[in-house]
Amino acid sequence: MKNVSRTAAGRLRQAARQTLRRLARFFPGLFASPLGRSVRTLHLSACMVYLFFLLLLLTQLFGFYVYLPVLGELYSTDFTFLCLIVLAGASLVYSVSITKRVHLSFRFAPQILCFLALMLLEIPVTWLIVRQPIHLIAKEAVYYFVPPLCFFALLQYPEIRQRDFLPRLLRLIVLFSIVSSAVALIAFSLYSLAEINLLQVTVTSALIRNGSIRLKVGGIVLYTGLIISMVRVLERNAGRADAVNLILGLIHVVFVSKTRTVVLYLAAVFFLVMMTEKKTHWLVKLLFLFLSAALLIFAFILSDSLTPALYSYLYGDAGFVVRLRAISHYWEQFLAHPLTGIGLISSSKSIAGWQLLYGPAGQYYRSDVGLIGLINEFGLLGLIWSLWFLFGSFRAAGRSGSPMARTVKSLLLYLTVGLINLSFLDPGRCMYLFLIYTFLETMPGQKTGPGRFP
Repeated sequence: MKNVSRTAAGRLRQAARQTLRRLARFFPGLFASPLGRSVRTLHLSACMVYLFFLLLLLTQLFGFYVYLPVLGELYSTDFTFLCLIVLAGASLVYSVSITKRVHLSFRFAPQILCFLALMLLEIPVTWLIVRQPIHLIAKEAVYYFVPPLCFFALLQYPEIRQRDFLPRLLRLIVLFSIVSSAVALIAFSLYSLAEINLLQVTVTSALIRNGSIRLKVGGIVLYTGLIISMVRVLERNAGRADAVNLILGLIHVVFVSKTRTVVLYLAAVFFLVMMTEKKTHWLVKLLFLFLSAALLIFAFILSDSLTPALYSYLYGDAGFVVRLRAISHYWEQFLAHPLTGIGLISSSKSIAGWQLLYGPAGQYYRSDVGLIGLINEFGLLGLIWSLWFLFGSFRAAGRSGSPMARTVKSLLLYLTVGLINLSFLDPGRCMYLFLIYTFLETMPGQKTGPGRFP
């Protein structure tokens, strides 16, 4: 049976290689492009196929999942996590049936087990506070079991121990980032010019900003890909695919998704990484320091004029005012239950208790208030775990100045800065845990310890 499985996998790889050769023969321009060359260097394997479909699901099929029968009717988050559970389960069955053994990593086991224990604790806590149906509370908890499950499934592939695995994974993420931005730009153009709703989004007032529609494609894959390319540029190791990724990605973020805070966070990460990068010329660093100091002095001198203008701008922004009210709403709830927060409240507005989650008028979202939303949901226990994860992961990346280590640290820096209003522990972003654990586990140069890939 083992030999049959290996023969089938070998035939699959051979068929894939033949398909790529035929494409190169009939469309030589395809593989002459930066995108095509990146595809050729990914080396098709069962592990890369697993990661390909995992990233595809994280982008919700680049937004096209809505065209699927039955599954297209699900909420985007439910679709993503349901399919990830099926994918990780199938991957586990496949890999274990071939290797006849289960690989474990004890490096992150204490942290992951504490995280899962916290999620299990939140189920009865939520029920005692909100009294919602227990199966709906458990459904909210299931989202947080998916990142460890996907990571466990990945551990079963011996390929992740190869030194070139992580570079190949980073290239794959960049490719998905490019495609996400391209799809978003095409969908935005079609809707703006011909009112063709390619991604079948429900157009409401919340999706209109500055007179045009807002579209988000790619999610965490897009932002991770941008950070990867950003680090490569600063390391002077970028290719044309990285240039394409950054150009399309910035247009996507600024003009299509119109996510102002993400633009600021990416700019902050770029500035901090650039200032600490040894390959950045000292004159460039000096110039940026001078400009930063000049802006601070300028703001201080004109503070009497700037402060009222800034105050007027912020309080004239309806979104900002709603967030301030949401912070007050969630902070009061946290003070009532500081240790565990109020827990995993169902996102359905048809269930009693939804006002605790969305506010009396249904305008508040915990995912929009960052750290406040995190402690409202998980309390001080969740805050302690989050700090453990961030600082522990930063330390695990080591003091190495390698591009891989700097990529991981830059992503962690983005998650930390983003806590101002974007919590990485909400369902839409918790798969960052999978990405960080995967990067750290497969980083070249990491030492193997007891219980880890001997």
